[in-house]
Amino acid sequence: MPFYTYKCPLCDKVEDILVPMEQRNNRIVHSCGSAMVRQMSLPLPPIIKVTGNEMASAMLNSHATDYMKPEHRKAAAKDLGR
Repeated sequence: MPFYTYKCPLCDKVEDILVPMEQRNNRIVHSCGSAMVRQMSLPLPPIIKVTGNEMASAMLNSHATDYMKPEHRKAAAKDLGR
């Protein structure tokens, strides 16, 4: 269910109300008794977190060897010139 922004024309209060999509055009009455008017609002951009392959590639590019098995650490150290 999305949030919709409503404004009361009588007391100028603005509220964000969680409304089911199928009820978004129904009349919302404010506590003062006035019918609220739905306002235009911009959608929020998605929040992207670094996970999965990006996280693995960042860890691999950091030259950290803590996650490797001991035999692989030696090979990696040799390849990196350590």
